[in-house]
Amino acid sequence: MSKNPIIAACPYCGQISVETEEKAFKNQKEADNWAVTNCKCYEATKIVNKNKTLGRAREEIDKMFGGSDGTDRRPARDLLMLAATLIVDGEIETVNVSLSNGTKAKVATGTKNALSITRTDTQATKQEV
Repeated sequence: MSKNPIIAACPYCGQISVETEEKAFKNQKEADNWAVTNCKCYEATKIVNKNKTLGRAREEIDKMFGGSDGTDRRPARDLLMLAATLIVDGEIETVNVSLSNGTKAKVATGTKNALSITRTDTQATKQEV
């Protein structure tokens, strides 16, 4: 029993791919997403690279600001991911965040337009007598 073929098209250049049983997409949106990730046109490549960069950024932000001390850092991580997205999109260049425990975070455009994520743990001692 063969399935109906699904026609997948890159929304940027219009390149069409007809897929049948081998790929077995669940719906048209999944097929079109596949078409974008496999198309070699400029815009599709740009989107694929952006998604890869943001995926790596999420992994690094989760590692660096994961709340290993038992604190819930999800709001801070969400803010840093939003900053990373805006930087990759070219909307902003740098975001600095000071967390409540003295930790500082910086998300910026690094060398060769790579995304740079920095965590700085500051510890100060002050005494007034």
